[in-house]
Amino acid sequence: MNRKIVFILLFFISSKIFSQQYTIDEATKTASQEISQKITVGSIFAVVSIKSLSDDLTSHIISLLETGLVNTEKLQIVSRQRIQTVLNEQDFGMSGYVDDVSAQRIGKILGASYVLTGDMVKPENKYYLNIQVLETETARIMYSRSFEIRNNDLRNYEQLIAIRQRQEQSEREQLIKDEERRQKEEISRIKAQERKRSWDNFVNLLSPNFNSENWTPVSPISFQLGYNYELNIPLGFTIGTYGLYTSWNFLMPELSGYGIGYSGYDGDGKVTLSPEDYHDRGNRTVKGFEWVLGYKINLITGFLMLPIGFGASRTNELRLFDHIYSFSPGKIQSTQWEEQANWTTKFVAEIGLEVVLAKYVIIGGTYRIRDFIEKSFTISAGVIFFDM
Repeated sequence: MNRKIVFILLFFISSKIFSQQYTIDEATKTASQEISQKITVGSIFAVVSIKSLSDDLTSHIISLLETGLVNTEKLQIVSRQRIQTVLNEQDFGMSGYVDDVSAQRIGKILGASYVLTGDMVKPENKYYLNIQVLETETARIMYSRSFEIRNNDLRNYEQLIAIRQRQEQSEREQLIKDEERRQKEEISRIKAQERKRSWDNFVNLLSPNFNSENWTPVSPISFQLGYNYELNIPLGFTIGTYGLYTSWNFLMPELSGYGIGYSGYDGDGKVTLSPEDYHDRGNRTVKGFEWVLGYKINLITGFLMLPIGFGASRTNELRLFDHIYSFSPGKIQSTQWEEQANWTTKFVAEIGLEVVLAKYVIIGGTYRIRDFIEKSFTISAGVIFFDM
């Protein structure tokens, strides 16, 4: 009895250690012969899918299975083209996994009595080819077997697949780089065209149309008068004739009812008042004026003009002081604004647009900049008194 147990154990161990291995050709040939013995003669048979290391290997395994089954002369094999059409319609691929429910549905669509599916797995560095045959009508598994494939039959193939995948990845990356470079070149070309078009439009915009009906030295416009408004210098006017114009804006100080004094200047023109006699309230106001001399270029005859001008801004700051009695500290004798001797001068430049409405009304605006730092906008409105 003990000898029998030992023999059985030795047989089991040896079968595990020296289990039979197959090449892919041997495995598919064996499977084809075993399947043909279990299937009714004349049945319609479809090899649906095999999931393996690559599409090429999948096609090779399917071709071997179909060839082996055809050679048995017992089954009618559904064509690969017909199967592939159905797989595409059902969003499957011949190298993807298809479960039993999907395999049964595909088999019914194909009109096959039996369908074959399978996959290749690699547990613990060993390759296994699993094959299963399903009866379409009953979903019963008619055949199922796993074949251990020899490593040397697939390792070289697996290495070739890895090399090819790297090559394909490199080719895809190169294509992406080429496409990105092409897109950048196309974008640069388009931007260059846009810059050239913008420059051409700008040149055409500034090119006056010298004829008898535009704002040039031969303009029929004889005299223009208008109001010129700026947020910080609201009081202003514009005079123009034959395209030339001048604008003036006046800054009126807010004196708050106090008088103006002029005493206490130092050599630099700044107020130097004795702290014993004067107290600075901190109030500040500014007076001055701003003028621009320019020319209006015709853009659209009788409708749109481009005023461009240059000028200056002259301002002076006033400060409010309390005059204290020297003999009575704390008692205010008078309160007055003290003006600095030196005025501040700044360069002014402007550019804008003016629209002529009904031949006699003008509205427009300009963008002004002082010493290339301070910025402001003006709004103007005027009338053309008569034209020639």
